[in-house]
Amino acid sequence: MNILLIVDSLPPINKISSRRAYQLAKFFTVEGHIVHIVTSEKSTSSSQGGYVSDLSAVCKSVTYLSRRFISGCTKIDD
Repeated sequence: MNILLIVDSLPPINKISSRRAYQLAKFFTVEGHIVHIVTSEKSTSSSQGGYVSDLSAVCKSVTYLSRRFISGCTKIDD
């Protein structure tokens, strides 16, 4: 199954949300799924806290959206 994760950050950025996204992608990949990730924040560091910036082992593709694109989006109220 193809899975798309939309997250605010990925390792090596030192945030709990980036670690959770990494672990979730890793779990889905181990279970045999194909994971694609869309995120807004990219780090220039190569590794931090045991997490590496090369995410090819846990997902097929990573797309980084610019802050400019995200700030132009509007929230739709239900």
